[in-house]
Amino acid sequence: MATNTAEKDEIHDQIAQELSKTSFTCSSLSRLSGGTANFVYRGTPSSASPDSIIIKHTKDYVASNRDFKLDAKRCHFENAILQALDGGLLSSSQENITVKTPRILHFDQETNTQIMEDLPNSLDLKNFLLSELAQDVSESSARSLGYSLGSWLRSFHEWGTKQEQRETRELLNQNRTMKDIKFYVNYSMLLDTIANFPGILEESRGVLEEVHKFAAAELKKEDRDDEYGLIHGDFWTGK
Repeated sequence: MATNTAEKDEIHDQIAQELSKTSFTCSSLSRLSGGTANFVYRGTPSSASPDSIIIKHTKDYVASNRDFKLDAKRCHFENAILQALDGGLLSSSQENITVKTPRILHFDQETNTQIMEDLPNSLDLKNFLLSELAQDVSESSARSLGYSLGSWLRSFHEWGTKQEQRETRELLNQNRTMKDIKFYVNYSMLLDTIANFPGILEESRGVLEEVHKFAAAELKKEDRDDEYGLIHGDFWTGK
């Protein structure tokens, strides 16, 4: 525990030092909960404009488990897509529900530190559903929430298939590390799970193995036509 605390303090101090060399010097930094891969902080800029920012610092391992190694270059791909989106693709409803992507404000590719727009009044779906606010939500509000999320995701997919995003698609296609992780979690791990629940999954082994082979073949393809767009790989509610 002492080692983990010391590491967090070291990263806190490292980020504060990095920010002092930019226009985003902060009077305070607080570690945010949630997430597993990166060290994320909310900062209060000394300039008081904007009121707050989000700082995401990436290491070559998962923030929640130092033994889980993960290429730090992953944040370069995240920065690329955020730069391409530039805070666009807004989706809103008459229920005052707005879905958007935060803008990237600064990226230090040497230290793998991103500074992005803070959305202080935002709420993720899981925490909303578990909160008291959701207990009395009306059917119309629930439908508006689903519509807003679905509309944003659809607009993201449509945006990602456009000719103007060809360079973005080609760049993200180079993210081999995350491809391999997604393939393992979504396909290989599923096959490994059959032994744990044979009564449920064993009869589907043949189908799952075919899906596994199909996905593996897709990943080996070097040439991509315009039918391939971008996939939002983290559109979920978390644990």
